[in-house]
Amino acid sequence: MENNRNFFITIALSVLILAVWQYFYVLPRSEAQREAARVEQQRVEEQKKAAGTNPGTDTGTPAAPGAIPNAPGTDAVTPAGREQALATTTRARIDTPSLEGSINLTGARLDDLKLKHYTETVDKNSPEISLLNPAALPNGYYAEIGFVGNDKTGAVPGPETVWA
Repeated sequence: MENNRNFFITIALSVLILAVWQYFYVLPRSEAQREAARVEQQRVEEQKKAAGTNPGTDTGTPAAPGAIPNAPGTDAVTPAGREQALATTTRARIDTPSLEGSINLTGARLDDLKLKHYTETVDKNSPEISLLNPAALPNGYYAEIGFVGNDKTGAVPGPETVWA
């Protein structure tokens, strides 16, 4: 009986400690985070108003890294097909026994990769499976690896760097 009483006292003290911790430590911290987020949101809205845009409105579709921006007043032009999208940039070919594709030399972006021995359907004339697609396509899917440097390392290659 004595052990049960000590066990219940231990549980009650543990719950009390957790409640006090929540009230005095976690609650003020979460309130401070909410206030900081609210202040940041107000600052962003003020910057948008100062820049001449209404908060909550979209300023346009962000361009893919390495893409040439459209002239003002013109619609975005997406290449009609995969081959046309690939022909618009300089590329380094990839050809292995199981993969084929190319690397976009602007930003060293891997955005053209197909499996040689696998097709979309069982039909022999079916197109090969595409793992990666150029960013200019509506279903663009690519791998881009970047570099990070500090003040002492100087300039590092970025998404606009043209590789040779």
